[in-house]
Amino acid sequence: PGPACYGIGGTCPTVTDANLILGYINPAYFNGGSMGLDREAAEQAVAEHVASPLGLSVAEAAWGVHLIATGNMEHALRVVSVERGRDPRRYAMVAFGGAGPLHAARIARAIGVEQVVIPRAAGVGSAVGMLAADARLDVSLSRILAVTAENTPAIAAVYTDLEARLTTDLDRLNQNGEPRFRRFAYMRHSGQGFEIHVDLPGGPITDDFTAKADAAFRAAYKARYLTGDPAAVVEAVDWGLAAIIPRERATTTATALPSTGEPPTTRDAWFPEADGFTPTQVWRRDAIGPDTQIRGPAIIEDAESTTILLPGDTARLGQGGHLMIAINQAL
Repeated sequence: PGPACYGIGGTCPTVTDANLILGYINPAYFNGGSMGLDREAAEQAVAEHVASPLGLSVAEAAWGVHLIATGNMEHALRVVSVERGRDPRRYAMVAFGGAGPLHAARIARAIGVEQVVIPRAAGVGSAVGMLAADARLDVSLSRILAVTAENTPAIAAVYTDLEARLTTDLDRLNQNGEPRFRRFAYMRHSGQGFEIHVDLPGGPITDDFTAKADAAFRAAYKARYLTGDPAAVVEAVDWGLAAIIPRERATTTATALPSTGEPPTTRDAWFPEADGFTPTQVWRRDAIGPDTQIRGPAIIEDAESTTILLPGDTARLGQGGHLMIAINQAL
């Protein structure tokens, strides 16, 4: 039944209930105002299941829920960055989804990211991607083969089979456009119990193919783990082939949307940096002009998502109307 604040039967608190209690979500503008949220129901759920058992105020309990959710997202981000040898401080973070921008600035500060990008239509980013992305069809085959010169004929036979299967499937789909084929495999050092995804060279599979595939694996392995085993034989477990059919799309010039000129409003929102609930500017995203600079604490509302700006952070519109947040690392 969803969060308690949806009013459709939920009685257990969720992260959405917590964010509503903290003042981050506008109960009158959720989903662009197409549905209202019940703050009292959210407070009752948090009080019963979290605040009372722990001896906390409802606001403190809601803040704890928000922090735990943020911490889980931070951990997931570390898994795909720090634990793979990538320094997140070298990158910008792109936040999307309805709730991602609610937590992004605090995650960025925790891991040292200096810039957060909230794309236009961030809350419906998956739908936008499905409409814009090229069509793709994958086939794969499991067969353990050492990536050595003597196995070149066997590897060529695998890809001949995969291409035949893909051609049959593409004929059924009746897609317009000429497909591009891309080879990949899941590879490892011989004797290891796990594999990594490696893109393989295209073109005819001739005598030098295995040497190129071996080099591609070793480069990918070293980039991820900063080490390798030059003496170990490389083997592939799963062989894959993808057909990518380019989709025709209109050419557009990315420009910021014109501002509606609507002035910001104010509501109380929870920021521990400001000692709890504090009057906070609330902007509608379509009211932000190209020269407007917003200083945190602030809340920026879209029809399908909400962005939180922490004290000390600043935001402006970049090219294409994407929201650019500069994170203040000193706080």
